[in-house]
Amino acid sequence: LFPPHAWPIRDSLVALHAGQALDLLAYGLAHRGQIDSALLWCDSAYKLLSRFGHQKKATSVKANLAYYYHQKGRIIEAIQAHKDVIALARTQGDLNLLYYTYNNLGGLFSEIGLQDSAAELYRQALLVADSLKAPRLKATTLNNLATLYETQQLNAYAKKYALEALRLRIALGDSAALPHTFSNLARLYQQEKQLDSAYFYYRQALLVAKAVNNLNGLATAAANLGTFFIQIGQQDSAIAYLAQALALREKGPPNERFKAYKSQIQLYTLLAKRNPHRRAEFLQKAYFWAQKGESLAKVPGQVYDLDALQIFYKEAHFLYAALGLWEKAYDAQAKYYFYRDSLANQKTLQKALETRYQYEWQKHEQALQAEMLRQQIQAKEKQKRQRLWLGFLGAFSLFLLGGGLVLWGLYRQTRQQRDLISYQKAELEKSHARISEQHTELMQSLRYARRIQQALLPDKATLDLLPFPHALWFQPLTEVGGDFYYVRRLRETEILVVLGDCTGHGVPGGFMTVLAISLLERMLETEGPFDLPQRLQALQAGFLHLLHAERQDGLQDGLEASFVQIDLAQRELVVVTAGHYAWWLQKGALQALPPTGPGMGHTFRETPPTWSTRKIPFSDGGRLVLASDGVRDQLGPSHRKWGRKKWEEALLNTAALSPDQALQAIREAWESFRQTSPQIDDITVWILDLPPARHEIAQKPTV
Repeated sequence: LFPPHAWPIRDSLVALHAGQALDLLAYGLAHRGQIDSALLWCDSAYKLLSRFGHQKKATSVKANLAYYYHQKGRIIEAIQAHKDVIALARTQGDLNLLYYTYNNLGGLFSEIGLQDSAAELYRQALLVADSLKAPRLKATTLNNLATLYETQQLNAYAKKYALEALRLRIALGDSAALPHTFSNLARLYQQEKQLDSAYFYYRQALLVAKAVNNLNGLATAAANLGTFFIQIGQQDSAIAYLAQALALREKGPPNERFKAYKSQIQLYTLLAKRNPHRRAEFLQKAYFWAQKGESLAKVPGQVYDLDALQIFYKEAHFLYAALGLWEKAYDAQAKYYFYRDSLANQKTLQKALETRYQYEWQKHEQALQAEMLRQQIQAKEKQKRQRLWLGFLGAFSLFLLGGGLVLWGLYRQTRQQRDLISYQKAELEKSHARISEQHTELMQSLRYARRIQQALLPDKATLDLLPFPHALWFQPLTEVGGDFYYVRRLRETEILVVLGDCTGHGVPGGFMTVLAISLLERMLETEGPFDLPQRLQALQAGFLHLLHAERQDGLQDGLEASFVQIDLAQRELVVVTAGHYAWWLQKGALQALPPTGPGMGHTFRETPPTWSTRKIPFSDGGRLVLASDGVRDQLGPSHRKWGRKKWEEALLNTAALSPDQALQAIREAWESFRQTSPQIDDITVWILDLPPARHEIAQKPTV
């Protein structure tokens, strides 16, 4: 149909339609969850459209590519793609695409913890929405800002933006989005204990969803009202609304039904705690919904909401333990840990940390540039003073006219240099402002990483379940650290405690602790008899595999730790110290427990490492002390270490005190030694007092 001279037009048309077809194919694959294939076809569509000059279509496809990178967890590439789309959309004057890209990039920054950057991008999106005169888009961004400030616990700002979004959506008659905005406002008032206002907005969300027949919004509003009535103690109303939400979600997909079952379990377990006289009745009802939820969760692909699964198995663990179904309770606890520390969450954390490394590197580079600029300015000022002095001497050796001409020339040159210096000073101040801003973002990122690390460590409630007195001192060098502690009940009368010291501190050490805890959880989930040295072999293999330590370019980092298996029935300790020291105090005598094998994660060229066990009976009681080397390696004002000798003297001097008192005395001795010297390493000390046989150890819920 095309003569030869029209072939370029033909090729351009073919490229346009083929590129659009590839983009649609990528969308369909992403909808089915095949993100890798979607990335491949979307990238091909972008390159094809760009090559044949269809720049506007190519920019739109690149926006989709940024979204797929985000879904895959490739955060750095997603950010770069979004920035490219913003630059292209500005050049092309495509305000619609510019708005959506600002909004999406703001959501991405909010997800990885860069809250200030996210807020700035949302404000840019508001300006574009005003230029487009699109109140619906403006209401969407206002709602996003409200959610962002709610996560930062800035409720005044969150309420301001939520009310603005509400006014806009009421004026537009946007009934489909109103239930979501009403629910956001209700949640903010509920957090501020303004229960009348919270109830009003929850009711409005329910009424609007019912009026427009929005079944999903209706189910969400009913569930929120049920939770609200649980908080204020009106259990009959709570049961009624949660039953309504359940009836609506029973008709929905399996994932929604599972969320409804989860809410029922939460309701009845809470009622069982609050009503001791009806505890058995409520526990049986919770058990009924737990069985229905487990039947859905067992079918692959039916339930994909990891947060809902994690909450479900946490509540199920409490339920089964309360009913005395210990095998089911153990299984529920294992699944709770699995969903909490899933591989997907680890990858997301890794990408978030990589993003923070990028900002840290930019800060370092700009600091170097600022220093070079300052040195250049000083050199130019010195040259200027030298030229001015020489010109002054030359003026006296010339005639008045010649001297006047020379001085005029120097004046003009000085004025130009003054202008140049003023410009360079302004540039230096801008660089300093950028560095300060990036420092603020870096500190926010480190605080976010600290919250992630603390979420992985046992909390105070978990440690309080240990059936013997203990005390813990955990003091990282920076916001995050390379030390960690861990506790797990192996069987009804056996407990495993671990204190580990990973290579490094700060962000690298923190990432190593995440890796170590994940491998430790995986090791403990392995079925079969529990043999501590064999499990440590599996832990060593996991380190070598993930760190590629066997390769020349692999990491030679790892873990030094004490693993203690406490048998409460036999009253015996099984201790393995991997490159680590522990201490045992009994009847006033202190025994150091040296390493029974090397640290983990390193490559051994000749023979594979092995770990032997040390068995210690505690029928007469005793004190076990686990500690990282940071406390002993601390330097004092004379640049000498506190050392093992002073450490062991402190242990002997505090042997007669309780764990809390002993730990307080050790900390005071350590602080007195270091005085004004800075801390040099992460510090963790854990004291466990094991009572003698004549003391009965109380049985507590599962750790």
